Amino acid sequence: CNEAVVSTAHLSITYHPAPDALECDVSKVGQPPCHDEFLSLHYTSKNWYGEAPTETCSSCSEPTPAPTPEPTPAPTPAPPPAPSPAPVPTAVWIPVLQYAGEPYTPTPDAVGVVSNNTEAIEGFAKLSDEDINALDDGDEEYDYFMFTSDKQGSPDLGKLFARVPNKAFNDTAGAMGWGDNAELCA
Repeated sequence: CNEAVVSTAHLSITYHPAPDALECDVSKVGQPPCHDEFLSLHYTSKNWYGEAPTETCSSCSEPTPAPTPEPTPAPTPAPPPAPSPAPVPTAVWIPVLQYAGEPYTPTPDAVGVVSNNTEAIEGFAKLSDEDINALDDGDEEYDYFMFTSDKQGSPDLGKLFARVPNKAFNDTAGAMGWGDNAELCA
């Protein structure tokens, strides 16, 4: 998993055309405002109307009938196919910290041998803080970390991503040295 090439192709969005508008059935709708039946039912037949008459009713505009469509022109040739989309960038995740079972004691030093194997491990292994901060992800402003664990149920995917200030990893500081500057996405 740590050396896997991860595709982000599933994050591409295809925008389909909007569906055609539906006809609105108004046959069960009573008289619209400003028609005599409506005014009588809701206003002029009421006991209070003589002492508090309403202003002149302003009717909503009647719907304009759809224009007669123009004749359909002769078919035109299909446009040339669109160019192929640009390749989607991929990322290779480098393991920097692994532990299983028991919590570990934070340290700025390298401990054990960090494995590229994603299977459950025994004990604790970590790159030094200096080596972690020296990793080049091509972004001068941020570093990116992926935390993985066994899934704990639905909708847990067993992954948490962090975008943090560049070269700020400090295992012995609170929040790994990121303070309130970590942006998380599960």
